[in-house]
Amino acid sequence: LMLVYAWAIETVGYITSTLLFMVAWQLLLERERWFKTILISFLGTLAMYLLFNRFLKVPVPPEFFMR
Repeated sequence: LMLVYAWAIETVGYITSTLLFMVAWQLLLERERWFKTILISFLGTLAMYLLFNRFLKVPVPPEFFMR
């Protein structure tokens, strides 16, 4: 799952790949329900984006549709 995530960051972008990774992680490994999976994935992706891009000023790969 981590190898696919690493490949996907450069291919489809940071936000999309992180969101999909977190959904897959919650469903496959944690076995959470859909509502909790979507909530955790969305909030986790938003928090990581804000942390890296806004607060730490680390450039993240752009989304596929924004290139």
